[in-house]
Amino acid sequence: MNDSPNLIELLSAIDKTLSDDVLPNTIGATRHAVRVAANLCRIAGRELEAPDGAEIRLALAQLLDASSDDDVAALLDERLASDDPGFDASVGDLLFADVCRRADIAKPGYRNADT
Repeated sequence: MNDSPNLIELLSAIDKTLSDDVLPNTIGATRHAVRVAANLCRIAGRELEAPDGAEIRLALAQLLDASSDDDVAALLDERLASDDPGFDASVGDLLFADVCRRADIAKPGYRNADT
């Protein structure tokens, strides 16, 4: 069985092809669409390389007695909107870890920016 190229390498090759070969030969809305598609390949690659967020989601679900990711978001919203959400510091740590993980995927280097 051949393990190469892996999914990250395939996404990188698509990104490179779109950015280097297709983008210079497009204009207008098509050019924008090519840029978006290339960026989506980079985001998907970072998502695959990022530490697994399943542990964070599972910990939040258990803390909130939620049965799915959708329940986690709804229950978290309700609890945060209440006068006494009843959270200890561990919830803040979990949320911060999840936000950092998502920020690193969406915009690498953002958390380390000097601005």
